[in-house]
Amino acid sequence: MNDSHTALRLLDEALEQLTEDGHESAEISLEQSNKLMLAAFRYWEWQHKLPPTEVQTRLPNYKAGSDRVRACTEASMAARKAVMYGNMEQAQEYTDYLIEKGYREPDFVRFCSKYELCIDYF
Repeated sequence: MNDSHTALRLLDEALEQLTEDGHESAEISLEQSNKLMLAAFRYWEWQHKLPPTEVQTRLPNYKAGSDRVRACTEASMAARKAVMYGNMEQAQEYTDYLIEKGYREPDFVRFCSKYELCIDYF
């Protein structure tokens, strides 16, 4: 299976899970929103375009300094979202925050290295 099919499958699975769980219009959990954000980011990386509008409207609204991004996992997803939308300055802020907190999750380190957000650290 190529990357395009994988990206579409991940998005479809994330959306299907949200629908099955009865969250079509309700707020989704942090774990579900992180899965959706990661699937959307991977779609963007593989397809070189933003995910469908129905996915974008379901993505979490990360705000710097809020409880939603104080946790490292959420801040790492916020950094990915910022990169996906071309906001490298914001992505750098999230990355700096995470590195200062000692966050070294391997997938995040690969991400920040790929997008040159942590070259001063590693």
